[in-house]
Amino acid sequence: MITEYANQVARAAIAKRDAILKEAIDSRIGSGWSPHDLIGRLESQMTTSSGVERFSLDGKPLIEFYPAEPTQDHRESSHYVGYNQKYRLL
Repeated sequence: MITEYANQVARAAIAKRDAILKEAIDSRIGSGWSPHDLIGRLESQMTTSSGVERFSLDGKPLIEFYPAEPTQDHRESSHYVGYNQKYRLL
C-alpha cells in the first residue's frame, strides 16, 4: 500500500516536471513539436554536487530544475506526503 502510494506520488511529480519542461520548450519554439523534433537539440546536464539539472535547447540555456523537496501535511488522522520542485527559466 505504501509502495503504491509512493509510486503514485513519484509519477505525479514527474508528470508535473514534464509539463513544465514542455511549456518552456513551447515558449521557445512554439507548440506542435514532437519528441523526435528535439533529437540533437535538447540537452540535459546534471550538476552532481548540487543536484541541479539544466536543460538547453539549440545550445541556449532553457530551464533549471532544483532537487525535489518532500512536503508533508498532517490533517486530523491523515498524513499526506508529496514533493515540491522549484525551477527557473533561463
